[in-house]
Amino acid sequence: MKKTISKKNKIILITALALFVIAVTLLWTWFAYIYVNKHNSANYVGGSQGTRVIAHRGHSEAYYDNTEQAFASAAQKGFFSGLETDIWATKDGVFVCSHDVNPFVDKGVKITEKTYDEIKDLPLDVTNGQPNIDKTIDYRICTYEKYLEIVKSSKKIALIEIKGKNVGTENLRPAIKLALDTLGRNSVFFGSFDLKNVQSVHEIAPSAKTLLFTSSSFLAYTYDKMGYNVGANKKIVTEKIVKRAHDNGHLFFSYTVNSAEDYEKLLGTKLDFIISNVCID
Repeated sequence: MKKTISKKNKIILITALALFVIAVTLLWTWFAYIYVNKHNSANYVGGSQGTRVIAHRGHSEAYYDNTEQAFASAAQKGFFSGLETDIWATKDGVFVCSHDVNPFVDKGVKITEKTYDEIKDLPLDVTNGQPNIDKTIDYRICTYEKYLEIVKSSKKIALIEIKGKNVGTENLRPAIKLALDTLGRNSVFFGSFDLKNVQSVHEIAPSAKTLLFTSSSFLAYTYDKMGYNVGANKKIVTEKIVKRAHDNGHLFFSYTVNSAEDYEKLLGTKLDFIISNVCID
């Protein structure tokens, strides 16, 4: 007697087949994405320098972040091996240091929509800074050039996060060139949460040191597979993920430490750089 497949089982089989096709398609797409965006940024040298600490937006627990005062203080601290900043370009192409596009007391003012002369004397809104910063200072926007000058004089490392999405090669060229001319290739890293920004850096300077930031374990794995150094949220960092990056010849960064407990925990993963809000002497 000939067996027939019930309607219910047909639905199950069709659904299973469809899910299989979707899974294969997604996997193929993932591999294709990695292949198309493949890059070799092997900078790992066997951990010979141990874990180093980078001051997040300067010494941001003592002074408002991304200001000349924060950078100058971090430059004097032996605990920090580097200074991190975020950069935006003004309407007339002057790069300045700020995490937000509108860091001023006047929230209607955006860096990207004004010339440097229009924003250079505007007071910064310090209400979102670390709780114990010196608020007696009349903080003003810090230029990228001043930041690089402080880093150079301190003989530390620069970590420059490019803000915004797909800023563009020609727009970034002056900032990349200035940093490399001022500090040299071995003393500066360019990072971003946006892949296109990092790709633009390599179009400008193929041998520049870069990293991609992420808070996703999946993206951290993907970026590592693509050949990039990774900067991961501390919540997803493990010794295993760090070792995998090192085995592939890549550096591993983590952000952002806010306590001695965070610091000690991350040290145990043997990563290369910790980006820290606090100075633990």
